[in-house]
Amino acid sequence: MLATPIGLGGKGATPDKLYIVPLDDISKPFMFLGQLKKYEKNVKADFYFDYKTAVLR
Repeated sequence: MLATPIGLGGKGATPDKLYIVPLDDISKPFMFLGQLKKYEKNVKADFYFDYKTAVLR
């Protein structure tokens, strides 16, 4: 899986909101916030990509 991070608010290294969006799920040059919701990650928690299950945890 290839994904791109999208940070909103805050500063580059410390965004207020963070979304990790798989490139396969991007079909247009823009996305609405409602579309991003399912990709939201907690900026205060660690996460990793489980390569065995291909899931971002």
